[in-house]
Amino acid sequence: MRIKTNSNNISLSNICILSFSLFIASCATCQTSNEHESLAKEKIANNDFTGALDNLDIAIEISPKDTSALYVRGYVKIMIKDYIGAIEDYNEALLLDSTDALIYLNRGSAKHYLGRETDAIVDYNNTIRLDSNLADGYINRGTSYKYLKNHALALSDFEKALEITPNDYTALMDVGIVKSNMNDNLGAIQAYNKVIVLNSSHSDAYYNRGKAKYTLGFYKEAISDFSEVINLDSNDANAFMFRGFVHLKSDDLNNACKDFKTSLNLGQKDAKTYIDKHCK
Repeated sequence: MRIKTNSNNISLSNICILSFSLFIASCATCQTSNEHESLAKEKIANNDFTGALDNLDIAIEISPKDTSALYVRGYVKIMIKDYIGAIEDYNEALLLDSTDALIYLNRGSAKHYLGRETDAIVDYNNTIRLDSNLADGYINRGTSYKYLKNHALALSDFEKALEITPNDYTALMDVGIVKSNMNDNLGAIQAYNKVIVLNSSHSDAYYNRGKAKYTLGFYKEAISDFSEVINLDSNDANAFMFRGFVHLKSDDLNNACKDFKTSLNLGQKDAKTYIDKHCK
């Protein structure tokens, strides 16, 4: 799920704050709305969302019709999980400027986090109407369709996003997930392959690819993928448990039991069921 600021892109999947210019006022009471917004952006860059909110409240008190400040405050409210407050700020911003695609994008994200997927899709439709080249509009709408289990429309949106930004990890991962949900595990594997080419340390891609290979009966390759996940994170209880499943399917009871026991020790309580059934 992606959210953005007006002049500096911020995404939940890969937060990247560009350097902000900061004007130092001679006294706090002399600071303008823009100066408080600049201070807020600096605090956002340092993950000080509470401090940023204080500055944005002052900025909006000084200039109630400052669309930019309302927009950024909506972003901060999403970050502190005040989704209703964020929607209220974006509603105000849209009354001032109904032509900004990013306001609709962020309001849609807030609605998504509240589970209001159908309402969120309406906002993403407006995002795409106003800026058809904004990949995040398709990614977010595809995510809402995915949550609604409309896999065909979700896949269409993720593929459209990849036409705009071919190397987008999020869209590629979502293509893989949706194709798995549609029982196209070979197609899912192809999507995860692309992610791994772009980032050989993407543990989720190995994990999901391993599950797809397991489903197709490619047990040796699945074991390799789950082993790579474990190499990247030796505390991944789910990877040990799934590798245990594959060992079990491969009639390697000894290694299956080792993995189930490690998974249980790492906190995966479901592993006990398999230990009790298969490991004497």
